[in-house]
Amino acid sequence: MDILLLIFLVFFAYVVRTLTGFGSVVLLSPILSSIFGPKNAVILVVLMESFISIIFAVKERLNFDLKEVYFGSFVGALIGYFFFESLSERELGIAIGLSLIVLSLALIFDVKYRVREEKPLFFFSGFLSGSLGVLSGVTGPQVVIALVNQGYDSKFVRRFMISYLSVVYATILTIFIFSGHVSYSILSKFLVCIPSIALAYFFGKRIVLKIDSKKLEKVILIVVLISSLSLILKYL
Repeated sequence: MDILLLIFLVFFAYVVRTLTGFGSVVLLSPILSSIFGPKNAVILVVLMESFISIIFAVKERLNFDLKEVYFGSFVGALIGYFFFESLSERELGIAIGLSLIVLSLALIFDVKYRVREEKPLFFFSGFLSGSLGVLSGVTGPQVVIALVNQGYDSKFVRRFMISYLSVVYATILTIFIFSGHVSYSILSKFLVCIPSIALAYFFGKRIVLKIDSKKLEKVILIVVLISSLSLILKYL
């Protein structure tokens, strides 16, 4: 893959992440999975997400409410790792594509299922986030859907997601490091992307108040839907 194309994709994805609080991996995962293979792509995006989380932790106001989401993600990450080791590249590629299609459609069509008891919902959304985070690198939409459906405003969602993602990606990265999955090849690709990620954050902060992020999200999700379909066809 041309290095300039990789840098551009990463820059664009992390501008979106800065604007919305999530979305970078939803965009990158199907594309990078098609290029590098699903497992290498997952580890690469987890490294990138861990890096931008450090920037967010320094620059942003964090919010660690809704502990059920965190607890669910820890449980989900452990179970997700079992399947990560068990599934083949082909099976994992199809699983990533299918999961991203479902999540993209749910967000595009504003799926509503508001419930009275939030704690079980948030635990389950965290569980899905943690397990799919290990399998695909995608941890955000599962939780965003739950927050939006329960009526939390966009400012709270953005702040909470920045905080939550910093924790869940640190957890997933720790699992991958101790299991020996972070190779020199993946690290070299990650190091090339670091300047692009940092630049995307500072660029995104300058325009965050000047753009309708809801419209941007829907455009990105349509792109993700097409990318996910192509990923499934690749592994069928």
